[in-house]
Amino acid sequence: MKKETGNRLKELTAFNHRFVFGPIPGEKMGREMREQRCVPVRETTTDTLTRMFNKRSEASSVSGRRIRYHGDASFGRQNSEGFSWGLEIEDVVTLIWEHQSKSVLYIRGKNYSDELLRFWLFHTFFPLVLEMESHYRILHAAAVEIDGRTILFSAPSHGGKSTLLDYLSQQGYPLLSDDTLAIEHRKEGWYAVASYPFCRPFREVESLGFYHSNFVQEPKHLSAFFSLQRGKPDGKVQISETKGIHALKLMHESIFVIFNDMQKEYLSFFADMAREIPVYELTIPWDKERLDEVHAEIKSLVSDMPLRK
Repeated sequence: MKKETGNRLKELTAFNHRFVFGPIPGEKMGREMREQRCVPVRETTTDTLTRMFNKRSEASSVSGRRIRYHGDASFGRQNSEGFSWGLEIEDVVTLIWEHQSKSVLYIRGKNYSDELLRFWLFHTFFPLVLEMESHYRILHAAAVEIDGRTILFSAPSHGGKSTLLDYLSQQGYPLLSDDTLAIEHRKEGWYAVASYPFCRPFREVESLGFYHSNFVQEPKHLSAFFSLQRGKPDGKVQISETKGIHALKLMHESIFVIFNDMQKEYLSFFADMAREIPVYELTIPWDKERLDEVHAEIKSLVSDMPLRK
């Protein structure tokens, strides 16, 4: 795997959308581009921000930076048609979702870099766009494909999911997500929509991590949800299935962002998902040298799950 560098990416597939950095000729911005879920990402000026929006939120702290939102109304899903809004990362970059053109605009701050643009776009901004546009529900989770089954791993910050995912990726399993995963409900089942092809086994802030070539781009049928629990270094690897309210609680704790006016939708969505997707608590001994045991237990369980296309 290679660490991301300044100008490495001109295009990138993330969350089942194709991002194109820089201007796109007018003749190409037609139906074909929309059908390909193409998202142009282009630079603009501060005049655009003041022209589009007349309100901004109070500043808060995210990933070590002060941020604020720009818009014309309260944030959350305002209507089924979607809307335009902006996210200002102080001194770094301001990102704007232009709903009508389905484009991302950005304004450079004094500490701007291409790497920081991509981090904030893929790690934070676009997952929020997808939630507000009600395309998917977003989970703070990692995911890999093991023997054709897509497995999701959830844990609180520093809960071991990136370490486990790094180990599993080194065993050759395709990656869907290191940190943020989209969930789509179709009539034929529940699908995991891969995020971006980067893996961050370290805790460096404002970095997507290492580029991962073994990356799943198309949505995959979700086979299981694992909630990681921290065990004693000399304890046993334990996997136990959970159902009902506790399963729903584990899923609900993994939601990427919760908008107050969407609480009922979240509960309904994940209650249905918890009834259909098996939910497990996975207790991991807190010792990296024992990840091979964890891998063996996961693989043994996964091998008995139905294989769905």
